Amino acid sequence: MNIKPKLNLLDTTVAVISLVIGIGIFRTPALVAKETGSPELFFSVWIIGGIIALFGGLTFAELGSRKPFAGGFYKLVSEAYHPAVAFMINWLGVVITCGATYAAVILLGSEYLSTLIPIEGINSPIGLKITATCIIIILFIINFIGIKASATVLNIITISKIAIIIIFSILQL
Repeated sequence: MNIKPKLNLLDTTVAVISLVIGIGIFRTPALVAKETGSPELFFSVWIIGGIIALFGGLTFAELGSRKPFAGGFYKLVSEAYHPAVAFMINWLGVVITCGATYAAVILLGSEYLSTLIPIEGINSPIGLKITATCIIIILFIINFIGIKASATVLNIITISKIAIIIIFSILQL
């Protein structure tokens, strides 16, 4: 079976960058700084976390080079153990892990967005949930339109995140 690529190098590069630079980058450092209490410990935690992430990335890169086939993690676990185990791991990942992660990210995003929208009550808990639901519906429609539309929107969002990080970095100088 041949899988015909529909995304170009820019689209795939931005997708990877977007996976690395999530929306949590605008809140997580403040939380970590608050909990660690000192700059040395703060940077140590980030460096250790980066090393752990590097090990994880290198592990998946090695697995990908040893087993270069379509199907990703499911196919690998299915081959190593059993298709039922692979199905359950993917099912749990989609239903629980991804669901919880996406819910947290969309609620955080709706908090940021609600500060820009001048509507009374939008910062209330129900207002944030309505904003989050609207964002999910809009993103669903964009993804339903097609992968190129999704890639274009992801490119815009990711480039905006990078621009905001650069602006914050310049303002701190």
